[in-house]
Amino acid sequence: MSQKIAIIGDVHGCIDELRELLTLLEHEQLDATWHLGDLVDRGPDSGAVVALLRQHGITGVMGNHEARLLDLQKRTSSSDISDEKRRSIASLSQDPENWNYLRQLPRIHIIDGIIKRPIALVHGGLWPGLPLWKQPFSVMMAQLIDPVKPGSVAWLTDEKAKAQGLVPWWDLWDGDELVVFGHTVFRQPQVFGNTIGIDTGCVFGGALSALILPDFRIVQVQARRVYAHRDNLFRDD
Repeated sequence: MSQKIAIIGDVHGCIDELRELLTLLEHEQLDATWHLGDLVDRGPDSGAVVALLRQHGITGVMGNHEARLLDLQKRTSSSDISDEKRRSIASLSQDPENWNYLRQLPRIHIIDGIIKRPIALVHGGLWPGLPLWKQPFSVMMAQLIDPVKPGSVAWLTDEKAKAQGLVPWWDLWDGDELVVFGHTVFRQPQVFGNTIGIDTGCVFGGALSALILPDFRIVQVQARRVYAHRDNLFRDD
């Protein structure tokens, strides 16, 4: 019998929704649960989110928000740190083990034995034609990419980048792995070829989603409120 796992999308400090989702997942008889990073920032309690995942023995991959906070933690006296980042740092610092947990998160994680092909977990995205061990640091931020310049990224809303030939990485992905990713906010989880995006914007008033494999089924919790605002954020395709 194959194993059954859950993969959780971007939490962004939404502790109440994470608690509710984990309660729902308790009924799934899972062998393991993973996350896609961006556990922190924007939402109400980054520290509580990380502590809860530690308590449940859940790990995953690093998002760009974890990477940024790990960098800022080294220079908290700097004047260019936003109030939001300072709140996140203070919340995480209530337990030093939260920082140790974030430091050990890899940028990419491969899971075998669930479906007929490997599953690659990554926060942002991957470059086609590039071995996993050669993927750049910016896999945590990939949306629009230049396929011939690994590491070059831009936001989906960047019309200048599109005019220069940058395209969504998922339109180009040709690897054997099924890639499950976060970072790009969709109204509902989206399948593009051999990739699945499951960030459904909980912190922006959307939902917190988990992908169940090998069932290819979504379990969701609706956001209790809008915690952060960004215009034209949700993608429909």
